[in-house]
Amino acid sequence: MNRFVVHKHTQENEFHWDLMIEEANCLKTWRLENPPEKLAIEKTKATPIFDHDKKFLTYQGPVNIGDV
Repeated sequence: MNRFVVHKHTQENEFHWDLMIEEANCLKTWRLENPPEKLAIEKTKATPIFDHDKKFLTYQGPVNIGDV
């Protein structure tokens, strides 16, 4: 079973959510415009972005741009 995480990614005065799903060597990642609690009741845009390191399954804190 693949593990996953949803991070709230804060950048200056804005934020979005990153959905990361574990693959063999990385986390496939999509940027979500709506918060996770709305996914079951509203359509949301999920934009694929670059793959992330698996450390983000458990990491919280500063990143290159902002915080997760």
